[in-house]
Amino acid sequence: VVSTQSTGSSGINAEYGGWMLIGFPKTRDQALALQRHGIFAKHILFFDAPDMVLVERFMGKRVDPDTGEIYHLTFEPPESPEVTRRLKPINNQSEKVVRKRLIHYHRNLEGIKNSYESGRVKFLNSDQPKGDVYAQAYHYLCQQSRSAAPQ
Repeated sequence: VVSTQSTGSSGINAEYGGWMLIGFPKTRDQALALQRHGIFAKHILFFDAPDMVLVERFMGKRVDPDTGEIYHLTFEPPESPEVTRRLKPINNQSEKVVRKRLIHYHRNLEGIKNSYESGRVKFLNSDQPKGDVYAQAYHYLCQQSRSAAPQ
C-alpha cells in the first residue's frame, strides 16, 4: 500500500498542490513506511469524537442504491420520501464492526501520533456541526508549517 501511495502522491501533489490520506496510516509502522518512502505531510489532522458518537454516526448511514449517494437518517436525511424508501444499510454495517475498528484505532493512535513532529499534529473536535469542523480544519490546513526543517 505504501509504494502505491508514494507513486500516486507525487501526481496529486503536482496537479492540485497537495494530497490527503484518509484513514491511513492505521499503524505506526505504516506511518514510518510513508516517511521512508519520502512522503512527509505538512499537517496531520485527527478528527476526534467520543466512541458513542462515532457508533451513532456509523449506524445511521444509509446508501441510495440507485445513485450511490450516502445519507444519515438523523443528520443528513434525504429531502425526498421516495429516496428515503430506497435507502439501504451500508455493507458490513453493525455495531460490532465499528467497535472493533475503534479498538484498533485506540490501540494504534499513540504510535501514529508519535511518528510525526508534534507541531504538525492537531486533534480536532468533530463532535460539532460539520460546518464548524470544516472551518476549523480549513483554518489549520491553511497555516504555514511551524517546522524549521526544509520542506
